Amino acid sequence: MCDNSLSVNSGVAVRDTCPMRHRVRDCEDAEFVFGSGAKTFEFLFDKAALCEFMNLATEALREIDEHRAREEAEADHETAELDATHDLHFRRLA
Repeated sequence: MCDNSLSVNSGVAVRDTCPMRHRVRDCEDAEFVFGSGAKTFEFLFDKAALCEFMNLATEALREIDEHRAREEAEADHETAELDATHDLHFRRLA
């Protein structure tokens, strides 16, 4: 009997201070463990799935870098506009 009424969703936030380790289980599987003690989360990938995950991670890193560059460019533009307004205001006072 196959019951499709159960759906399991979970979310995990992994920050740079989180302990991470891996273990190759055999010629096909790699296990990744995040956290320590009673607070751990594990992933098990076969080789093909790990390759796909690496492609996704690489794409995500590229998008994060692009987003950060856009935010920095916008902040630089806003700073330049404020500097120009500031300079114009003091020129009028002089």
